[in-house]
Amino acid sequence: MNSYPINDTSSFIIKFLNDSFICDWQYLSIDFSFDFYVDSDTLTDFGKIEFSPDNGFSWIDVINDPFYSGLISWDTWSQSGATQYPRPILSGSSGEWYHAITYGMHAIPISFGLQACDTLTWRFSFISDAVQTNKDGLMFDNISIGITYPIGLEENKLNPNRTLLKIVDLMGRETEYQPNSTLIYIYSDGSREKVFKVE
Repeated sequence: MNSYPINDTSSFIIKFLNDSFICDWQYLSIDFSFDFYVDSDTLTDFGKIEFSPDNGFSWIDVINDPFYSGLISWDTWSQSGATQYPRPILSGSSGEWYHAITYGMHAIPISFGLQACDTLTWRFSFISDAVQTNKDGLMFDNISIGITYPIGLEENKLNPNRTLLKIVDLMGRETEYQPNSTLIYIYSDGSREKVFKVE
């Protein structure tokens, strides 16, 4: 309804906890996606997205950090599909909504020794300078955070009383039974089984 204020930093934080059924798995990759629309003064007013490996004590800019940004793969495209960027640009005027997605943020869990069931903390911010530009600022929508789990073979003693809790695909997404596909069955006793059935 109003232009964004001068000399201001506005932020919101998202905390993400891994699925408790598979807390004994180690992280392979953290991925997230979001939509954004920006209308700001170029360069001096800007947004940033940060990750905290220690529950908010320190923060890493996942778009611009000189080390980590080189290890994160981004795809960013406009809603109309007319424009594509290698990473989100959270300053200036986008002119329309954009969608951004990461692929394979391997460096974050490996570098900081994150374990399954650790809380992942993200901060989305917009920072303005002392010049009033009467612009709208930065908006985010449809934020999605996910984990890709590693696949391995383990020897388990089968429990005859176990029940199937859910089936996930190789990306860790819950799914239904599909023939000719590799699936992971997760059971009530904590065991998992990689299954491939040919039909």
